[in-house]
Amino acid sequence: MISVKTPLNNTVYSIAGVDRPNIMRHHDGLALENKKLKEQNAELEEFAHVVAHLIKSPLCGITSALKFVVDDAAETLDSQTVRLLKLIDASSNKLQKLVDGILEHNRITSVSSCNKETFNLHDLIKETADRLEYKENAVITYPSSRHITANKKALEQILYILLANGIKYNDKQNMKIDVGFSETGSSYVFSVRDNGAGIREEYLKKIFTMLVVIAPSDRFGNQGAGIGLATLKKLVEAEGGQVKVESRPGSGTRFEFTIRKQREEPGIEA
Repeated sequence: MISVKTPLNNTVYSIAGVDRPNIMRHHDGLALENKKLKEQNAELEEFAHVVAHLIKSPLCGITSALKFVVDDAAETLDSQTVRLLKLIDASSNKLQKLVDGILEHNRITSVSSCNKETFNLHDLIKETADRLEYKENAVITYPSSRHITANKKALEQILYILLANGIKYNDKQNMKIDVGFSETGSSYVFSVRDNGAGIREEYLKKIFTMLVVIAPSDRFGNQGAGIGLATLKKLVEAEGGQVKVESRPGSGTRFEFTIRKQREEPGIEA
């Protein structure tokens, strides 16, 4: 017979007729398989990290040389050559963004393993918003001072992705982004709403898929790499939450995600 202590009032329930040795063997077997999977994932992540860095170094050299030729030597070249060089430069920049996205996505494991800490949510969102580029024409509203306990680094990266997208894919002259917050007994609930171009319904299920690009370009003429929202989804799920999106073309987009609160795990006593 084993006793299981529940998290509610630490109530202990006894369960008769359970083959404890068999359960423990099964538990040990699962733990071993889980350890092997973690080791394999770590090796794959390390491989991706190394390959991305190996690609990035010569790629930076190519883009720097192309920029020099296009900017400083264009007058000595014919128009067809200049056009081709600009095409190569654009493709190189796109590849560099893709490599940067892979490196960022590869950081999920280290970010997700960070300990939970108590911090001021208002300050975190303000610091995150201050890091955004081209935010001058954007009005960003967010909750007043409120302390929560969560994985601060993961939440910061999630919010940065959504706030940055709210600017990059916004077709309005006066951009508006509102960050909402509430909580349930088990989770923190966040929302990020913008007044941008919106997303067609048939694309809503695809936007969290790795390397899927919906918009041909953002408001600055740059094409995305299709990594940001896939990274966001993985981060949210690593924090025990879920993410969903609501949008209509011309009416903006609203993302909502949850993060599970820290809780005491039920104990098992012999």
